[in-house]
Amino acid sequence: MKIATDRFRKDNDAFPKPEQIRVADAENIDEITRTKVNLETSLIPWKELLRFFASGTVIAVSIELDMVDVAVQISEDNKAQVEQWLLAGKVAPVSDELAKAWLETDVSLWAVVVKPWILVQLSKPAIL
Repeated sequence: MKIATDRFRKDNDAFPKPEQIRVADAENIDEITRTKVNLETSLIPWKELLRFFASGTVIAVSIELDMVDVAVQISEDNKAQVEQWLLAGKVAPVSDELAKAWLETDVSLWAVVVKPWILVQLSKPAIL
């Protein structure tokens, strides 16, 4: 019995060579990353994040920004964009004062993990 090994060769047409990857494929990869991050985002009570806050790994994202965009830029190590947000105060470690206020008001936040960070953001007010 002969096995058709050519179906499993790495140079088979089913496996594109790097030079064959098109810009559209790169855009598709970006969209897949964005969708994945979006699916990993959830609403969580602040009190459940206190131990992470204590370790300094919780980052607040301004409601002016799309937290999914911020998470994608951090995951892609886009230092220039992240630095701009940091300098503008739109992304920053959660302060002690803010943590205390959130605890006292029993707030829930949107959160997503971008190792080693946990990004959090207040819910945007509903527009009626």
